[in-house]
Amino acid sequence: MKIVFTGALVAAMLLALPSHAARQAPLIEPARVALQSPDGQRLTADKVRDAILAGAQPLGWLVSKEAAGVLDLSYNKQGKHYVVVRATYDAEGYQLRYVSSTNLNYEVKTAGPEIHPNYNRWIQNLIAHILIPGQVTKVSAAPASPVPTPASEAASR
Repeated sequence: MKIVFTGALVAAMLLALPSHAARQAPLIEPARVALQSPDGQRLTADKVRDAILAGAQPLGWLVSKEAAGVLDLSYNKQGKHYVVVRATYDAEGYQLRYVSSTNLNYEVKTAGPEIHPNYNRWIQNLIAHILIPGQVTKVSAAPASPVPTPASEAASR
């Protein structure tokens, strides 16, 4: 009887573990992306904004908020997962930063923020599409890496 009870107890404990724990990865904050015009002309902030929108919209990203030099882009995956990122931009390039999410297991841990691994893929795909042949060219983008977010900053997310 003890073996059956112990087995049931272990099974119950395993079921009680948070299911999202296995579906988290370090949140990767991509480096700033520098852009330039292929013809050597200086870009304007409006051209960089247009490049962001031209790359984002075909992938399903929508503008949820806009101000000078800032676009908040939202992505809704099948009505189940939702994320907002902030694109800050100027005439030289742009940077994407996590703002908030729903159902993506975002959690600030000791080593830094973690999120569902799909988020990191969505962001890398977005960056890859923010290039318009003939209009702008990516000059540089340091490799993306996990960046621990200070607790005070993470708490405001």
